[in-house]
Amino acid sequence: MQTVPMSLDLLLLKRTPGAELFLGGGAAVVAFTEEISSGSVTGTKPGLDFRTGVRIPTNLVQPSIHPGKISSIRRVDVELMFGRRQHQPFGIGTGLDFSAWRLGVGLIGRL
Repeated sequence: MQTVPMSLDLLLLKRTPGAELFLGGGAAVVAFTEEISSGSVTGTKPGLDFRTGVRIPTNLVQPSIHPGKISSIRRVDVELMFGRRQHQPFGIGTGLDFSAWRLGVGLIGRL
């Protein structure tokens, strides 16, 4: 089975001196395709997405020493994220359940 999870979230941000905290939620959808002997089954499953985490600034991008030179990336942050995608909340709904807990660590480029 091939799946493509997507989400569109609104985030609340709290800036602190050493980090940026965020909390968000929104809509989620998973597009799926499964090949079976008589053809294929495709579809989408709507749901909800929730996430929280922290972004910690790094010094990976240094300001240019050339006057008038503007870098396309202002800074790079390390992001630690924890979230949940829920497709059948409170047992409501039928069919495939693509709900998932997520834990992420990554680098975020800021424009």
